[in-house]
Amino acid sequence: MFSVSSFSLNRYNILLPVAKRFPVDEDSTLLEEYAGNRSTSIEAIASSFEPVANPSKHKWITGVSLCAWISATMLGINLIFTIIAASLASRHPENGSYSPTAVVFKGGCGTVKGWNFALHLIINVLSTGVLAVSNYCMQTLVAPTREEIDEHHQRGQWLDIGTSSLKNLFAINWRRRALWIILILTSTPFHVMYNSMVFGSTSSNSFDVIIGPKDLNSLNVMSLATPAIEKCFASDTTRTNTGSPPSWSQISSEISQGNFQKFDFESCNSFGTMSPGVRLLIMLAEDLTVSDGGNASLRKSLSSYEYGYQSLWGYPFFNQSTGLGSSTQCLNETESFTWISESAGFSPPLKNYTVHHCLTVNIEQECQLLYSPPICIIIAIATAMKVTAIFLAARMGRFRSPPLLTMGDAVASFMSRPDVTTRNLCWISGKDVRSGRWKSSRGADAPVNCRCLSRPKFWLQAPTPMRWLASLAMCFTTLTISIYCLTMAVKPYISHTSWLSLSEFKKIFGNDVPLSGDGFIGINFDMSMLSYVVLANTPQLLVTISYYGYNAVITSMLAADEYSSYGVDRKGLRVTWPTPGNKQRSTYWLSVPYRYSVPMLVTFMILHWMISQAFFYELSVLYDSNGVKISGGEASLLGYSSTFIFLAILVGGVMMLGLGILAFKRFKSVIPLAGSCSAAISAACHPPSDEVMQMTGQDMVKWGETVSPQDGVMDHLDGVEVRDAHCSFTSLDTVRPILTKPYA
Repeated sequence: MFSVSSFSLNRYNILLPVAKRFPVDEDSTLLEEYAGNRSTSIEAIASSFEPVANPSKHKWITGVSLCAWISATMLGINLIFTIIAASLASRHPENGSYSPTAVVFKGGCGTVKGWNFALHLIINVLSTGVLAVSNYCMQTLVAPTREEIDEHHQRGQWLDIGTSSLKNLFAINWRRRALWIILILTSTPFHVMYNSMVFGSTSSNSFDVIIGPKDLNSLNVMSLATPAIEKCFASDTTRTNTGSPPSWSQISSEISQGNFQKFDFESCNSFGTMSPGVRLLIMLAEDLTVSDGGNASLRKSLSSYEYGYQSLWGYPFFNQSTGLGSSTQCLNETESFTWISESAGFSPPLKNYTVHHCLTVNIEQECQLLYSPPICIIIAIATAMKVTAIFLAARMGRFRSPPLLTMGDAVASFMSRPDVTTRNLCWISGKDVRSGRWKSSRGADAPVNCRCLSRPKFWLQAPTPMRWLASLAMCFTTLTISIYCLTMAVKPYISHTSWLSLSEFKKIFGNDVPLSGDGFIGINFDMSMLSYVVLANTPQLLVTISYYGYNAVITSMLAADEYSSYGVDRKGLRVTWPTPGNKQRSTYWLSVPYRYSVPMLVTFMILHWMISQAFFYELSVLYDSNGVKISGGEASLLGYSSTFIFLAILVGGVMMLGLGILAFKRFKSVIPLAGSCSAAISAACHPPSDEVMQMTGQDMVKWGETVSPQDGVMDHLDGVEVRDAHCSFTSLDTVRPILTKPYA
């Protein structure tokens, strides 16, 4: 705190001339005539020295407390959701007492998919909010105080200001470091589990395979009914898992009502052993017609689920076979795979059928919406720990000086109390500090070293090379992996032709694909449900790490642009919590302007939501051809959607392109590029000695060549004192710096 006795200009009760503070019109090259002197008594000066910051000393804690209450609200929402889900799950008797998953809703697959779609959007909004407030508090914990900066500057070390810094993590006390670690550790469950707290199930049906006449339709199907056909369909006693087969009367009734779809040969090949919503597959043989009669024109197989190679039953023929199963393709104009049970002593005559089309008889699908109680509990515990840590951070903040969260905070502090270790170094940049030039030039007794300023830099020069390298490496690695996954996902659907056909495009982007135990991109999956969840959410973690690097780079560039703008326009400093009545302005979301931070946050949320739809945990439930759940027919799957993988890549690519465009913008002024370096910012904040220090930083300020002399920046030439040119943030008059002119 400043007192009258410590004021460097005058200790006595005399009148002091004070330079005008708010020039009406300021020429960029010429200094206006000084219009009059304003006399100010020492009592007036003393009254202005009252520590105006004291009433708002802990105002910055308001932001942390607000974050704590937001996190507590998120915790309440999660608990309410868990209670509602548990209540709905109790209505379904099939849910076990200690099951890792529980059904909360059963119904049509479209309804379940819609709810799953919407709930994941809500989950990603909540997770983005929790992680945003967590990141805010993490930055406040590592933000240095003025005392910590002074201590490090005395040792020739510097700290980061206005950014989340791992460098600062080693400069703070163990309590703040412990809270920072808790906050980052409790963020992990949100990345690797939160999106699997709710998930849907897919239903697949085993289906019977029939060879039927090529002219079969809804008008003539009833004419095929015979007692022998009914007996043939009812006498299937070979099923062990799939229940009773549908009767011919049921099948013919559904076909007559139009409950079927006709497909070409290529589409017929896409049906596997289990297909969603398919009850019966009828291969239409060119050799058979309805006029042949039911006994001669129908051939029935076993369930597709029971056998890979389907034994074909035809009355009165026995043990003819066909390969209309998952292991064999039905080939056009080619003999189908045949098998003769010679071991059973039967060797009937074989008949081959040519197939061009097929019919499917459909059954209504039933899907489930499920939630995971263990994941809900883990998320609730992590959120509770995060809330506790943020409240402790707010309470701990009452016992330390306000941190310098933004560049505006730092400039205001250094202007009101200039740092002697950066005196006469107005030309120094963050790069100069990192290269060691500051250590050799610092100190009150160091010789004055004048240098010329550089022309305005590009935005890409604001972040450090290491920050660029880490960010780009992570972003491009994530994009490369995503492109590889998309390539492997669409590879089975693309022919060797140079152009993508419409049918191939529909196959690639038309449906979600559940992955079986055969695996994906060369990986075999034989894991527990929790392992599937972690694997499905690993892309979320990669995207978050990439975003941290991306955000660090763009924050550095935007903060440097805000800093550089003071070399062009006179305006109030943007600080964390401005004191009412002065010219300071409220801060952005820390260092990022709202026009950037809001779109970035929304894009980040949408990207995470897209990733949750691109890779997801899914439960596959198997049903027989009658729609009855097959015993033991549940399996955990890793699902993927080619559509959302592509969209996520597109959004990520656009974000990278935007970053590249911003990187080649030039800064607005020639102010040395400080970045987040505390020493470089401090060097730009040595205002003229006739400026009232305690009020400095609260008025409209500008960086430029100062008009009034700076303490100690005097050379002697032929016995005459000559002032070295100097640049600084100041509320007094400035002129535009000249690139060929040396400054100290």
